[in-house]
Order: sequence, then structure tokens, then C-alpha cells
Amino acid sequence: MNKRIFLYSHGFGTHADDNGLFNPIIDAFPGVEHVLFFLR
Repeated sequence: MNKRIFLYSHGFGTHADDNGLFNPIIDAFPGVEHVLFFLR
């Protein structure tokens, strides 16, 4: 079985701790690992 991982790069003009932007996407794909990263 393949493991699916969704990677998200936090965009410009948003706060690094603003995970709320991705909650609808995470809810739409249960059972998938979601990883949010950002660059300082």
C-alpha cells in the first residue's frame, strides 16, 4: 500500500502559525499525512 503525503508551502503575506488556511483541505482528505512547512 502506498502512503500519501500532502506537502504545503506556506505562502508570502501569511503567518507561519496560521494553520487554519489548510483545515478545509485536510478535512477533505482524511487518512493522508499533511505536512506544512515554511522558510524563514
